[in-house]
Amino acid sequence: MKKHWFYRLLLSYLPIFFFVVLVLIMIFYWTVYTYASRQISKTNELFAEQVILAVDSALKTTEQIVTREVGYNENLIRFFMEKKPLSPYELFLISQEINKLYSSIPSIHSIYIYNPYTGQLLTQTNLKTLDGFMDKAFIEDRLRDQSVPRWTDPRAYSEFARDELPAEVVSLARKAPFNSVEQGLIVVNLQASAIQSMITNNARSSLNFVALLDKQGVDFKRNPFLKETNRMQDPNSKVLAQVRSSYTGWTVQTGLYNGNFSFFSAVSFVWVVLGGVVVLAGLVLLTYITHRHYKPIEAIIRRMQPYSVKLRNEFDPQQRKEDEFTFIHSVFDELEKKSNSLELLHREDLKFRSKHFFLELLQGNRPVELEEWRQELERIGLPADFDQLCTVVVEIDQYNRFGHQYSPRDQALLKYVIASVLRDLATHHRTTVWSEWVEPHQLGVICLLKNGMDLHHVYDWCKKAQVWVNEHLSFTITVGIGTRISEVDEIADSYEEAKETIEYKTVLGNNRVIAQWELLVGHNSFVFGYLNIIHSFAHSFRLGNEEWRTHIAHLFEELRNGLFLRRDIGNLMHYVLYYLEKEMTELSYEFSHVFLQTTLPQLRRMIAEVETIDEIQEQATSLLAHFHAHFQEMKEKRSNHHLLSEVKAYIETNYGNPDLSLNHLSDAFGLSPRYLSKLFKEHFGGKFVDYMVAVRIDHARNLLEKTNKSVYEIGEKVGYVHVLSFIRAFKKVVGLTPGDYRRKRNDAG
Repeated sequence: MKKHWFYRLLLSYLPIFFFVVLVLIMIFYWTVYTYASRQISKTNELFAEQVILAVDSALKTTEQIVTREVGYNENLIRFFMEKKPLSPYELFLISQEINKLYSSIPSIHSIYIYNPYTGQLLTQTNLKTLDGFMDKAFIEDRLRDQSVPRWTDPRAYSEFARDELPAEVVSLARKAPFNSVEQGLIVVNLQASAIQSMITNNARSSLNFVALLDKQGVDFKRNPFLKETNRMQDPNSKVLAQVRSSYTGWTVQTGLYNGNFSFFSAVSFVWVVLGGVVVLAGLVLLTYITHRHYKPIEAIIRRMQPYSVKLRNEFDPQQRKEDEFTFIHSVFDELEKKSNSLELLHREDLKFRSKHFFLELLQGNRPVELEEWRQELERIGLPADFDQLCTVVVEIDQYNRFGHQYSPRDQALLKYVIASVLRDLATHHRTTVWSEWVEPHQLGVICLLKNGMDLHHVYDWCKKAQVWVNEHLSFTITVGIGTRISEVDEIADSYEEAKETIEYKTVLGNNRVIAQWELLVGHNSFVFGYLNIIHSFAHSFRLGNEEWRTHIAHLFEELRNGLFLRRDIGNLMHYVLYYLEKEMTELSYEFSHVFLQTTLPQLRRMIAEVETIDEIQEQATSLLAHFHAHFQEMKEKRSNHHLLSEVKAYIETNYGNPDLSLNHLSDAFGLSPRYLSKLFKEHFGGKFVDYMVAVRIDHARNLLEKTNKSVYEIGEKVGYVHVLSFIRAFKKVVGLTPGDYRRKRNDAG
């Protein structure tokens, strides 16, 4: 059989794989390209700023030198200040100063000064008149210009008419002197080629170019006398950054030769090789994983191979070629046909009829003759003979959790496992059983006892089943065993007893076997004092006393000592909630609202869901402790909490003082009785008198239980001068007189 499906599976993944890999590679390279382009642009911008800064710095230095000499050199100042021509000797001295100035300025081409009053124009070497000077037009233009002097754009300059090739210079023309009426002019000419060379020397690269533009945007390299060609005229070059000088108005442009930074220039050969390796590794891994996923199909085909020959001979005589799934599909089609036909033949006749009859036996809806019993058991393949019968109820513990944890299909499988384990263990102990799930969480079992078997024999294999489930499954079961009977008509009675036995797991706990005879030793009635304990617990919880923990622990300890049905304990717990709700509603809305809206619904939901008394105690204590902490925190946030804590401590210390009253506390703490009464009502949900009586009665109960003092002595010790007043107050709170309370406690102990 060819592996058509394997190749189809593999080829279906490859286009997706290549597409995803290609997209990831393109995203990666595009990210690298974008990042590189951004960095190149930033680098060019920084370089342009450095170039323009260097040019400005050089020109500013030249301007500062000229300004200093013109402002402080006496010979130069005399030249500009004179109204009549200077002598040759004076001109000679001034000429020396000009030569010194010429020597101090780098990249200088020429320098000259002009006094319009004397008409004398002096260069480094000659004395001229304006009419015979080749730069006359520039001088007249500068003298007329009233703006702040700045460097000119590159211009042609020649000193003599015989000069065939004018020089390309940038000029600084300053009127002089500075500290008086300006009447002269000093002109400094720098070589434009020198400035261009300074820029070119900083950008010697075959990839990058840098260009200096004048105020009109014309490149300095436009000078036909410069030998270097203008690379900016290359149409493939692109300007990446340009910076304009605020000092000269010139602009520096930087960019790349030969066009943009190409996408593929960001791709290294190493990355290409690495990408190829990743793609190749992905292909190998994809093939390997596809082959691994195909192995279960191969295993199924190998197991079906013995059946395949027969299937082909019966249903495919032409022996046509087919792939794996076509073969598997054909096998399952035939198996499904046979399975459906068998299910249609036996479903209603066996399963549903037998379960219906089983439920009639347990419920006792109609009398069942012994002959009908025999026929039904023979139909389901069980022996009908028995000496005695008994019923067993198996209940899944924590069924709500079981339902949330498993899907309906898994639940059905696990229930089948439980029934199978019970049946196998019973068979191993030579007991015939008939079991059906009568409720979603309960399995009913009818046991046929022969050869002198008793209930202890049933108890043994039920215990083994309970232990097996506990060890091998993630949940537990509780088993209840009814009484032994001798007639089929008595099965319903035994079943009711078994169901009632299961109810005792609330007290006895989950995950155990409970037999009816264990419960016949004696059934205690409700222990005296439950209502008193509930009252004390609810009252102390409302007052915020820590004694509520002791009271609730005492309540559950008393319940463990008794033996009560689940419904009895549930009713008692609801009464606890009722009395607790009644007490908490006496608090101010700020406190009672939180309890009634959050904690109380959680307690009710917990009682409905849990099954054992230990779980009820644990979860109830946890919920109440959480609210108690929140309750205390809310009270502490109020401004008068500290005051009430002191008042409460004072009462706990002086409860035996007969004069303890609201007026007494008012005097002790300097508060008005009305204000103190209001604080008690807001924080403790009751009057001061009720709180004081509750404290005194709690101490009196403790003395009655733990000492042999007389009622009179105890009343006097807790603050009652008259014993009748003590007895009346005690009975109002507890419901019994002190003497009756002591006798009942002694009898209960």
